[in-house]
Amino acid sequence: MATHNDAYQELLARTVRDELAVVEIEDLTEQARIIEHALRASVADARRAGLALLPGAPEATERKAG
Repeated sequence: MATHNDAYQELLARTVRDELAVVEIEDLTEQARIIEHALRASVADARRAGLALLPGAPEATERKAG
């Protein structure tokens, strides 16, 4: 009986550890999605800003006229 109890406790400990790992991995995945979205938005903003500085760019032409 004691042998089975030890095996059961080990199984239970592994299961809980795995469930906690799944939750942690899901949290990290969501954080990675948020960071990716922010990074992509930042790059897009920087690209638009850079393109606006090019001669002949529509935004640059509007600024010169105004």
